[in-house]
Amino acid sequence: MVRLINFKNVILDEENCTVFLKEAGMRIGFGGIGKGYAAEMAKQVMMNEGVTSGVVNASGDLNAWGLQT
Repeated sequence: MVRLINFKNVILDEENCTVFLKEAGMRIGFGGIGKGYAAEMAKQVMMNEGVTSGVVNASGDLNAWGLQT
């Protein structure tokens, strides 16, 4: 199944607003999108509270900001 994991096999056609998966058996999982969104929202909350740098780890989806000191 690892052979099916490759973003280069996802073909986006902007003109026709379509997505094509090159390999039979490929699927798009949207769980990562939700985790990425949650990580971004957590980052925004902290930034709004004055946190100047940090890392949010949402089960492997990392969102970092600021300077490493």
